[in-house]
Amino acid sequence: MDTRNRRKHSRERWKEMAVGAVVPVAAILFVTHSIEEAVYLADRIVVMTYRPGTVKRDLLVDIPRMRDPAAPEFNALKRELGVMVMEEQQRHHTEELRMAAVD
Repeated sequence: MDTRNRRKHSRERWKEMAVGAVVPVAAILFVTHSIEEAVYLADRIVVMTYRPGTVKRDLLVDIPRMRDPAAPEFNALKRELGVMVMEEQQRHHTEELRMAAVD
């Protein structure tokens, strides 16, 4: 499912839950590589390290629903998560260069 349809579907699901049409579940584990999607859907976001895959950061999302992707707090969290992901990408790149130099 593309991002636009996934967002539309998610928005509809949250509206249904708000009016009781769907019984909320205790937890849903959702894995994504999309920072925006994580901020839009999650109550909690766990950022993993590259290798080995350990928890880099575990944070609660305290932005009220329905989340507006244009809201300042939404974008601030996106930027914070983006920095963490870029740190991991840089760490991976540095390690790859180090390994290539050994060969």
